Amino acid sequence: MNILAYLQRINYLGDLSPNLATLTQLQMAHMLAVPFENLDIHAGREIRLDTKQIYQKVVEEKRGGFCYELNGLYYDLLLELGYEVRRISARVHSTEQQGYGAEYDHLALIATIDGKEYITDVGYGEFLLCPLVFEIDIEQQDIRGAVYAIRTHKEGYFRIEKRLESSWKPEYIFKPVARDYEEFVPMCNYQQYDPTSYFQKQKLISQLTPNGRVTLTSSKLKILENGKISEREVESAQVFDQLLKTYFSISIPS
Repeated sequence: MNILAYLQRINYLGDLSPNLATLTQLQMAHMLAVPFENLDIHAGREIRLDTKQIYQKVVEEKRGGFCYELNGLYYDLLLELGYEVRRISARVHSTEQQGYGAEYDHLALIATIDGKEYITDVGYGEFLLCPLVFEIDIEQQDIRGAVYAIRTHKEGYFRIEKRLESSWKPEYIFKPVARDYEEFVPMCNYQQYDPTSYFQKQKLISQLTPNGRVTLTSSKLKILENGKISEREVESAQVFDQLLKTYFSISIPS
């Protein structure tokens, strides 16, 4: 891995000391530069848990990816920069099903700094903008004011929740157990090939911006800017490709 090229890809020019301040800046820079997307699934391109292949896609081709790719590659970056970090398996909450996905549904990371553990995640879409200290029942506010907390869950799991106006929304549950990258392969294959997978339903690409977020799906473009939301329908695959180029500078050849 070319660390300098990776840091250039995420427009990071700051300090590289393995501390919380650097980790916070790296996470924010990563999310501002690299979109969360599933476009290869709909283009019929295999996603393999091979960080050389993912590096080429994300760094050299200036693409994005989903959790197994983005956090998989980010893990290697943090290791190279001297962090103590481990991969963990998380199970994403489904409002529709009122439950949680299977084990290895999501790949997240825990970094240990000065004896404290932090959840760091650049592969979940609209989520944490900065590391979350692994402490129970402590409300933590990110850079843009969103409030999160980690609660104990059943069967040895912990639950990350996001505060809404008058309630808490569960995001995912996890066990803080180190996992090998290969353990995520079956669920990565499920996500990209099984017709019941969320990622099979439609194209999706979403990226944080300095003032909000831009999200494009097969059917809709949604722009959040300075607290205001605008939306437009996507009338065809050709329009999708045009919007993809305009807002994300990405072209996916047939």
